[in-house]
Amino acid sequence: MSLRTRLIVAFLLMSVLPLTAVTLYGYYSSRQAMQRAVKAEAEDTAVALGQRMELVTTDLERRVDRIWDMPDVAARAKAGPGATADVEPAVNVPHQVAGMLGDAATLLDRIEIRPAPAPPAAPDVPAVPATAPRARSHPARPA
Repeated sequence: MSLRTRLIVAFLLMSVLPLTAVTLYGYYSSRQAMQRAVKAEAEDTAVALGQRMELVTTDLERRVDRIWDMPDVAARAKAGPGATADVEPAVNVPHQVAGMLGDAATLLDRIEIRPAPAPPAAPDVPAVPATAPRARSHPARPA
């Protein structure tokens, strides 16, 4: 092997290969560190959003419960859909509802107050005379 070839091989082994190894190690360790940081940040953000959603949901439930405690809404719900003319509100219910919901009003598309369905009435059973002919329980056989 010539001196020139030996110098090239020595240069590669002593400078280029270690530099390549250090560069690749730095790249992969930085990549893993970035992935861990992004994962931790995503988990923290998810926890924070979950807590905020719980607070908003609790607040919205509390405000809707306050709406049901309003006398006008309770009277309308008890009166049913056909008796709305009988119940005269003392105040404008939509404005009062919007005031009670406050900032959370933008989270709702609409509010519907539906009365509970009336219990079903007992069916009238017609009396069957004792001399009435009985219906066949099986089809007649062909002759």
